[in-house]
Amino acid sequence: MKELIAVAALATLCACGQADEAQPAPGVAEVAAADVPDGGPVEGSYTVTNADGSTTSWTNNGDGTYSATLGDGTEGSGTFAMAGREYCYDPVGDGEGLEEVCLAFSDAAEDGSWTSTRPDGSTATVKRDAPAQESTDTATE
Repeated sequence: MKELIAVAALATLCACGQADEAQPAPGVAEVAAADVPDGGPVEGSYTVTNADGSTTSWTNNGDGTYSATLGDGTEGSGTFAMAGREYCYDPVGDGEGLEEVCLAFSDAAEDGSWTSTRPDGSTATVKRDAPAQESTDTATE
């Protein structure tokens, strides 16, 4: 079963462009071994909640790519890398708002969420989405 990790609010923090075909991030082996503050793998789906209450759905894939959907439905994608408590993402495309951004992650709170801090000091709360549950239907024919 594939675990989904949404880092939604992170997408709200970025000015992600329209999704294009993303190139795999360098150091994918390092990405696969990285853990986020809640102790789980970096791969998965997250919900990111900004100070203004807006949210973003964020998914990190095992190949070093991510996809994000802002609260208004705008979609973006790109590559990411994580080293220690620093998460860097690089949206697909060139131009204003599509530069690589590195975020600092705090330790996890009791509820498993953590704070993401941008270089300008703005923050968001990140929480892993619950993994999909397997069916418990045991009916027989």
